Amino acid sequence: MYKKLVIYFSFIVLLNADGYSLMFDGEDDWIGLSNSYSFGNNLTFQAWIRPSSDGDFNGNDAGKCIYSQGAQESASWADFAVGLNTNFPDANGELRVVAEFGGTDNRQVADVTNLPFDQWTNIAVVYNSGSVYFYINGELTSISSVNTIALTNNNNSQVFIGRRMSGTGGSTGSFTGEINELTLWDNVLTNEQIQANMFSNLDSDETGLLGLWDFREGSGSLVLDYSGNNNHGIIYGAEWSDD
Repeated sequence: MYKKLVIYFSFIVLLNADGYSLMFDGEDDWIGLSNSYSFGNNLTFQAWIRPSSDGDFNGNDAGKCIYSQGAQESASWADFAVGLNTNFPDANGELRVVAEFGGTDNRQVADVTNLPFDQWTNIAVVYNSGSVYFYINGELTSISSVNTIALTNNNNSQVFIGRRMSGTGGSTGSFTGEINELTLWDNVLTNEQIQANMFSNLDSDETGLLGLWDFREGSGSLVLDYSGNNNHGIIYGAEWSDD
């Protein structure tokens, strides 16, 4: 365990020394993507995050979102979203990763891990025909199930990094903190693949890779998708950081 912690710590130092992230203020910062995804029966989500202790993570459904597609004021659930929430059942005010898979009938599930504030953490969510696997820093931490086999996709849905939805009628589910290297896949990654992705640069031609935003730009108003699918994002308010 000691060696594993040292490896994680060393990577986090390198990540912040040589790379860039985007910092979100939890109010009106987000990245807007052009296209939503049809995941079908399988997907994998993975990202590095550093939630800020200055943020309010008391929210509904997936809470304050790292990634979200399909959530609208007229339909309160998202087709797919991953966020952080201190208000999820049994969280007891602790910061938990929550995944949302559309619909109102038990399609939101949370991991059991109490996440730290102000520290870089790698999170992954794997969906496999209704089974949901949560990974924290490369370790499988819990398995849940949701009441759906295949995910829906509204082709006109809005897609965000750093918030849940647009609108003025209520909370937009905006994330407070930093996000770095977010990837989306239309297949089920193994534990070994998730661990490998934490410590290596992807080649952009990996099987099933849908989106790769590693924030390597470091400046400007765009976040580029290096998966080859060109789902580039426009930055609204979020600020570049090399912390």
